[in-house]
Amino acid sequence: MIKGVAGGDRDRYVNTHFSKNTWVELGVYRFTGTPRVELTNTTDDGTADEDIAWDAVAFQPLSGKPKHMVVAMGDSYTSGEGSGAYSPESNRDHGKSSWNACRRGDNSWPRKMKLPGQSTSIGELSNNRSATVDFLDVSCSGAKTSHLTPGDPTPWGQMGNYHEKSQIDSGVLSPDTTLVMLTIGGNDGDNFTEAITKCYVLFGTCDPADYTGRVDQAVTDTGGLLKESRAPRRTLRSSSWATRAWSVNSRA
Repeated sequence: MIKGVAGGDRDRYVNTHFSKNTWVELGVYRFTGTPRVELTNTTDDGTADEDIAWDAVAFQPLSGKPKHMVVAMGDSYTSGEGSGAYSPESNRDHGKSSWNACRRGDNSWPRKMKLPGQSTSIGELSNNRSATVDFLDVSCSGAKTSHLTPGDPTPWGQMGNYHEKSQIDSGVLSPDTTLVMLTIGGNDGDNFTEAITKCYVLFGTCDPADYTGRVDQAVTDTGGLLKESRAPRRTLRSSSWATRAWSVNSRA
């Protein structure tokens, strides 16, 4: 929980299995009170028996609100499945109950994009902790619209979720978000998987009627998701912006 934030305390859910001794960004906030971070090992899907893997918190003062506050959400097309260079917490423990295959990669298209007026990619600006861009990525390979919408997934730990909080509930979105990059819907109703196996791998067994209803439902669900993820706009004086919050992960 980030405390002292204008408008009230802000919850931020972070998978702690990053590389050892790595700074993990918690986001950019406008503080009106004393900045403070409280961490807990109590999660909706757990039993509070894992250690919190951190040993330091830091606040990076900023001269103003970053011009671009960008959030990446969605499925494998956003996360960069197949592109390699995945963040450690999103590609670990295959075959175990702690398996995570969200596979958020350095080569994903959101990180490769260049924003208007920028000559450097979003990923590079983020890696260099630029004061002009704040970038948070909660996309996950295999995600369906239900994995993004508010509320706990049922069940936990399946493909597209992997014990991570709903992407909207993760705390990356706020009224200060300026851009949401999103791809979603292809996995709904298992359309993508079945289309590949039946229409490509197994020739002659593909009937478009098998997919029409599910595609229509995915379109409807995606429309609802866009409304959910649209952050309310507000105007804040840039001089009131102070801090990017970080914590250090002490466990590999």
